[in-house]
Amino acid sequence: MASTMEMETRTKIASKICQGLSSNKFSRELPTNENELLRRLDSDVPAHLLGLWGGSKEGNRNRANKSDAESLDFVYSVRGRLAEYSGMKASASLLFCDIHHKLANGRQDKEIRAYFESLKPLVEERGFELIGLQSVVGKAPVLRNYIDDHSLLAAQKILSDQRVLEKTIKSAKRHSQQIGSGTAPGKVVEIYVAIEVYFLHEVDRIFHHLPIFFSFSDPEVQKPIATASEIPMFHFHSNSRRRHECPWYS
Repeated sequence: MASTMEMETRTKIASKICQGLSSNKFSRELPTNENELLRRLDSDVPAHLLGLWGGSKEGNRNRANKSDAESLDFVYSVRGRLAEYSGMKASASLLFCDIHHKLANGRQDKEIRAYFESLKPLVEERGFELIGLQSVVGKAPVLRNYIDDHSLLAAQKILSDQRVLEKTIKSAKRHSQQIGSGTAPGKVVEIYVAIEVYFLHEVDRIFHHLPIFFSFSDPEVQKPIATASEIPMFHFHSNSRRRHECPWYS
């Protein structure tokens, strides 16, 4: 059992990590569920960053490019700072959101696969792991389109905020091929948000409630999703130049 002094030291380290990675150098907004974030950092288990990464690439023949490399380099620097603060080796994985992009964005399997295969070497060069969301489906309850009553109700509540609804619809009109096929924008964003709420909650459970999640997406939209999923999440810039465009869209 850890001594009182050791516990106090870990608590101070956890606070230092949270403050350091929440600074404007790394983050565009304060983290979601900070108390749970501190609890996970206040541990003798090495920290594990788990980032959300888009499941398809726009343009560029569905292949990773300079934008992806810059974002991965940024994550590498974050992991290094995390290890420096904690005094322990830190790891990082990227959750490749293939299901979201297939069901809500209407992307084809071959497009999703091409991006995954071109991104994977860049990820592994930096010592990270690329995890296809589809690969963890077998460990979660099988549901039609991966949406349950809780996630659907959560999505409807999140989208009842007019500003969040407007932002998500604007994004969907830019990126979802489902809208061009006749699906109403409101339905597309409801599906997308519900899928994300469901899977973030399930992925956290599968990883034994240990990961420190992060996202490059707009915090105004991502924070209520993380809150509904009951996970801690950092809201990072997408690269060291403090840009906010997600690499899979650039």
